[in-house]
Amino acid sequence: LIQQDKVLFMGTPYELQTVKDRLSYVIISESLGRITVHSPNERSRKKTILDFYRQHTSRILDDRIGVLSSKLNLENFNRISIKYQRSRWGSCSLKKNLNFNVMLSALPNGVIDYVIIHELLHLCELNHSERFWELVSSHCPTYLEHRKWLRMYGPFINLP
Repeated sequence: LIQQDKVLFMGTPYELQTVKDRLSYVIISESLGRITVHSPNERSRKKTILDFYRQHTSRILDDRIGVLSSKLNLENFNRISIKYQRSRWGSCSLKKNLNFNVMLSALPNGVIDYVIIHELLHLCELNHSERFWELVSSHCPTYLEHRKWLRMYGPFINLP
């Protein structure tokens, strides 16, 4: 039994193919533009896809948070969490914990960096005041196009 849908991964659309299999795993074929999910049933399929995105989002955050927090001189955060959220891409708590959407790895690189920069800047300005947006603009001059991308495509990015 093979099903096909479309998903985004790193900003690129892929055909999502599901193959009924005893084991659960994911294969990405960039040349075919296809992500194939092997799983025994529907419940396992969703978990396998979620784990795939979580793993890639975790790798991206491990890499980019270090680079961007150092560049912004904002390394005073506590914990980083990856959560499945329907409407938020990230958040920063009063306790300086950073939270990111598990589906972050579906976004293009520039948009991912914007989301990370946005949340890091909340460490010094915990609101969306004019001062906050001036900080965002000074560290991510293309932020308006990234926000526009998120408004246009973000609502359609969720677990298939």
